[in-house]
Formats: sequence, structure tokens, C-alpha cells
Amino acid sequence: MTKSAKKAKSTAGAKPADLSAFIKSMSSSMIDIDAVTDIQRKNMEAVLEANRKAAEGYQSVFQRQVEILQQAIEDSTGALKEQIKSAQTNPSPEKHVAQARSNVEAAIDNMRELMDMAQKTNARSLKIVQDRITKSIEELRAATDR
Repeated sequence: MTKSAKKAKSTAGAKPADLSAFIKSMSSSMIDIDAVTDIQRKNMEAVLEANRKAAEGYQSVFQRQVEILQQAIEDSTGALKEQIKSAQTNPSPEKHVAQARSNVEAAIDNMRELMDMAQKTNARSLKIVQDRITKSIEELRAATDR
């Protein structure tokens, strides 16, 4: 029987009036309160760090969306000017189909890029939390094994 288990057994018959003494003796013998407090502080720091990384990542995703939109506007303006010129001479349906295909392929590529950026952001944030959970479990074991 461990030292903390013996102490817990000896105080198990404590009267309700002695409850605070019982809790104090249990907490001082079984768990290092300072260690648990430190563990929780580290947990909160990890959550804050994960949130910072997520915010940074999603800000990058948003900036990329703006860049994509600006490029799409430029491309559309150029295509429209080209269509106006070609309409005056001889409209080519093949050219319009090729332009439409190119626009759809670019949109799909852009969506993939944005999804990849968001997925990497989520993975980085999740890794921070997962690593902290693992470390927290190890620290809690050490705090209760005294």
C-alpha cells in the first residue's frame, strides 16, 4: 500500500466537521496542487497558442482569397475586352469555350489551394493541443505519484 493510500485510509473515518482537514490532508498527500495549477496554466497557454496559430493561418487564407478575387476581376476584365474586340470581327465559339474551361479550371485550383491552406492551419493548431494533452497527462501522473 502506498503512503498516500495509507493516509487516505486512516482519514477515511473522519467526521463531517473535519471535512476541510480531511480534504487538506488528502490534497497534500496525494496531489501536488502547485503542479496541477502549473499544468492547467500550461494547458491554457497551449490553447491560446493554438488559437493564435489558427488566427494567423486563417488571416493568410483570407488574404489569398482577396488576391484570387483581384486576379479573377483582372482576368474577367481582360476576357471581356477580348470578347468585345472579337465580336466586332468574327466571334469564335471555340475561343469562348476554351476561356470558360480555363476559368473553371482556375476556380477549382484556387478552391483546392484555399482548402489546403485551411487544412494545414487546422492541423498546426490541433497538433499544439494534442501535444499539450499528451504532456499534461504525463505531468498529472508525475504530480499524483509523489
